[in-house]
Amino acid sequence: MNLTIYLKLLIVFSFISSLFFSKVKANIQLHNTYFKKCLLKLNQAKYELALKDCDKAIKAHSKWGNTFNNRGLVHLELGNYENAISDFKTAMKLSPAMVSAKNYGNLANAYELLGNYQGAIENYSKAIEIRPNLGYVFHGRGWVNMEIGNFEEALDDYENAIKFFSKGELRDMGADFWNNFGVIKDNLKDYKGALNEYNKAIKINPNDSLYYANRANVRFELGDEEGACSDYKKSSKLGDEGNTEWLNSKEGKWCRTMKI
Repeated sequence: MNLTIYLKLLIVFSFISSLFFSKVKANIQLHNTYFKKCLLKLNQAKYELALKDCDKAIKAHSKWGNTFNNRGLVHLELGNYENAISDFKTAMKLSPAMVSAKNYGNLANAYELLGNYQGAIENYSKAIEIRPNLGYVFHGRGWVNMEIGNFEEALDDYENAIKFFSKGELRDMGADFWNNFGVIKDNLKDYKGALNEYNKAIKINPNDSLYYANRANVRFELGDEEGACSDYKKSSKLGDEGNTEWLNSKEGKWCRTMKI
């Protein structure tokens, strides 16, 4: 090849390469700007605005897994569960750093909220394989197992959740956590254990009719008719229409007429 032609081609190639890399650099800078804006708005719970900024970041540069992960979290908050699942999967595909117990937990949560309990269990289990000491992951899988009637598995998961939660996390668990633990034990006919968990739920929130109704049932199973009746009446007083109807029925007469 003629040296002059070769040099001209080299100059043209260098010029094109320079333009290409300048554009890539500009796109990455634009991505980073919108990535920061998206993260800020996500933390401020401004989810619609966060979604717009995440979209702009991905449009500028679509090869960073963390951006897809953040957009997945935004979709999760907005109730766009299928979009969240897609983004979480893309994030893990693009970046090995995104293949973590936390992100499998996020993916499992999206499946759970979508009502795909098998998908939720599979991804909670993957999270546990990576880090078998995260209380909230065991709690999530335990709740799903409870919902589909896998009470033995749910019991094991809740016990592990309690084992691995920090003292602060365990202290901050709401009444529903202990009520659900009671439901699990109740279904396994561990009525004394269930009673203990329902007591904890009621101590945290003494104004939920469901907790009293559940405790009434196990008290009745344990032969404590007076305690059961007291709880049935309390549940009715708090608005449980089912127990109100039962108390006014022939079957509920024994409790309705009991002096407590």
